[in-house]
Amino acid sequence: MLEIKKEMNRETSPKELKIVYLKIDISMPKKDERRTPIDMYVLLDVSKSMEENNKLEQAKSAIMHIFDIMNAYDRLNVIAFSRQATLLGENMNSLDKDGFYNAVLKDLRASGNTMLSRALKLTLSIIKRKSNESESIKKVILISDGKPTEKNNGLKEFVDYVYYKFSPLSSFLCIGIGADYNEELLRSMAEVTGGSWIHVSGYEDVANKIEKEIKEMLEDFLYPVKMNFLPSKGVNVEDVYTQKPYI
Repeated sequence: MLEIKKEMNRETSPKELKIVYLKIDISMPKKDERRTPIDMYVLLDVSKSMEENNKLEQAKSAIMHIFDIMNAYDRLNVIAFSRQATLLGENMNSLDKDGFYNAVLKDLRASGNTMLSRALKLTLSIIKRKSNESESIKKVILISDGKPTEKNNGLKEFVDYVYYKFSPLSSFLCIGIGADYNEELLRSMAEVTGGSWIHVSGYEDVANKIEKEIKEMLEDFLYPVKMNFLPSKGVNVEDVYTQKPYI
């Protein structure tokens, strides 16, 4: 049991200062205990801009690395998007790698506009459906150069949508492909969900960074952590929980 005492970060006089106690219970699983399965949702950008400088081929390579790293009981779902969003593969495990590549990814070509909103909406509907079928941890992995071509949606609209719709359900790992990727969009989408983002600029980069990030993502869920917030005497709980969230 670890007990942490921390002062609230607000401007008050010493007389008005209120203390919040934070208790963290960390339960370590037994060696033979299997962790909660992870459902990974890969959003693969196949729009026209991904045709440049082998960006789509690097993105395909990233998916192959994810197959290699995932555990047998994790599941991989791949959604491709350009003008439309299409579910290419569902509930796949590492044994599906070669079949999925040969039947689907190998001949996949880049074309069309970048309608990211359609990919997000399709992914959200699948996550909600799966939430009713089984308990699992959800993780969204967006692989793109981050160049949506939608007239009605900009940086704020995408970030707000991801924050309000996805952050209660999943965190994002955003993988920026190519030298001209949109760092601001991908970084912001990851940050508002408590996730992470990386930039890959070549096949070697794909192998090294994808392996590192995916392994860290899987290891993050090895040990369940239970957190109880216990306000000190005289502190109104609403004062603690109704503060504007930091984004």
